[in-house]
Amino acid sequence: MGGGCYIRPRFYNENVSANHLDVGVATGYYPAHCRFPATPVRLGLMDLNEHCLRHAAQRTARYKPLILRRNVLEPISFDGSRFDSVALLYLLHCLPGAMKRKASIFDHLRPLMNDGAVLLGATIVQGSAPRNRAARRLMALYNARGIFSNTEDTAEALEASLAARFELWHVEVQGCVALFRAVSRTACR
Repeated sequence: MGGGCYIRPRFYNENVSANHLDVGVATGYYPAHCRFPATPVRLGLMDLNEHCLRHAAQRTARYKPLILRRNVLEPISFDGSRFDSVALLYLLHCLPGAMKRKASIFDHLRPLMNDGAVLLGATIVQGSAPRNRAARRLMALYNARGIFSNTEDTAEALEASLAARFELWHVEVQGCVALFRAVSRTACR
């Protein structure tokens, strides 16, 4: 989809903690292959899709992951210990609606984050992000089929959503992907 649509493990490794929640787990590739900074590892896996959760849980079985089947577009019921890092890799562009609606995910995840926790993620954006002809065509097809919902997603809208909710944030566009990192000094209670 144009250059930069693959997240290098370094971005994940630099931001993951040993008390980590992976949201929108897909295949579980990143938590299965990352270098957690310490042991023991407490790993949570959250997704609405049971098949993805099952696959990711098998792939990360050595960590005995906590499995959470939740819809991130709704308030999240959770009474366990909070997390020091939360990852959202390639999830936002699949959620329905404009970024303003999708950003509710940040409100729903903040109560699960400790003070100083890092939110890291990546999402495919449009707007001013460079996309070659093939990327534009593939995104149009995926949006038409309902695989993506990112016709209005821009790096600027993502940054505004993070700025409204976190004290520290950074968005960097690499190709058609916006990598983001946010830190909350005072998580919601």
